[in-house]
Amino acid sequence: MRLLQTILIGLSSSFSLSAWACSDLPNICEMNAQHHQQMQDYGRQAAENYYWQQQEQYEEQESRTYYSSYDPMQSRIEIATDLLNSDLQKKSQEQKFKQDPRYERYINGGWEFFQDSANPKRREYCAAFFWKKQSLIKVSGPGGDYAGAMLTFWGEDIPQPKKTEMIQVTLKQSTGDAQSVRVFNYKLPNYPYAAISFAVPSAQALFDNMLENEHFIIEQNGKKIVEAEWTDGLKARDQLKNCVTGNKI
Repeated sequence: MRLLQTILIGLSSSFSLSAWACSDLPNICEMNAQHHQQMQDYGRQAAENYYWQQQEQYEEQESRTYYSSYDPMQSRIEIATDLLNSDLQKKSQEQKFKQDPRYERYINGGWEFFQDSANPKRREYCAAFFWKKQSLIKVSGPGGDYAGAMLTFWGEDIPQPKKTEMIQVTLKQSTGDAQSVRVFNYKLPNYPYAAISFAVPSAQALFDNMLENEHFIIEQNGKKIVEAEWTDGLKARDQLKNCVTGNKI
């Protein structure tokens, strides 16, 4: 199963009941269907609550002078976008950039591993962030009331809503057909770009379907809003596993 299929399972009712259960045991089938729908609703609501809580937390911290120290992800996004803008605007200073150790990651790509919260508990908010030029991707595990995982992208062409919304996009991966899915779309305070996040049912489902190399194209209404890729995906998977299981990241 590919990561795209895992995302689709998490966002739709694609868990099916067997044919014999529905034909021979209609009452049980109906109860199972009701239970499944309840679990789908719970998972969707938990993910939405998670992002509303996160946005409220960032808005509260925005007024503090030491705000950036509370948000590990924000500092990484800022570094990545600063290098991107500098590379586009100041080609004449290429030698200076090459002396910056961050520039190597900007050119060749790489992962950073951390817990994406101000005061994280062990095993929570485990995150792996990959960036290479315009590719800005975070893979993250459970945190707070949310027991699933998330796949998040940032980009200058992603819509910037005033509050968290659910939008319909078309997702294409390295192989397979394009699929239409609903994703979270939001912009956190002080971030240069907005983000879109795909819900994955569990951290284990994410681990089972991460590939070594991956390429993503995301479109909205026929317009490409994200094109991103990662390499060394298995390294990221193993580091996230260590964090989620309570080992040092």
